[in-house]
Amino acid sequence: MEQNDKQTFWRFTIRYNVLLLGGLYLLLLVLTIIVMKFRMEGVIHAQLLLCLFLTLLVALISWPVCVIKTWRRTKFDRKFRVLAMAYLFGAPVVLLFATSVILRLTAKLMMP
Repeated sequence: MEQNDKQTFWRFTIRYNVLLLGGLYLLLLVLTIIVMKFRMEGVIHAQLLLCLFLTLLVALISWPVCVIKTWRRTKFDRKFRVLAMAYLFGAPVVLLFATSVILRLTAKLMMP
């Protein structure tokens, strides 16, 4: 039974914690850079801002769902639970600092 729990945990972790949350982060980063580019040109696209808002909303709803499901799926081993929670709570902090650096560098590259 424990082996089946581990396989379920890893399948969930790869699909949701890595691919879903990572994909949402990448999409948010790309949309933010596009919005920033248009704002520098003095143009605001309402559809693009709506898309950015909806993506942010999906990401903010998906993250706690992933935390709760990961907590439930790691009953079999405390070590996996600690590592998964460290990833889920630590990655957004690291990405926050990385994103600000990426956006500053992008802004410098876009300036004429």
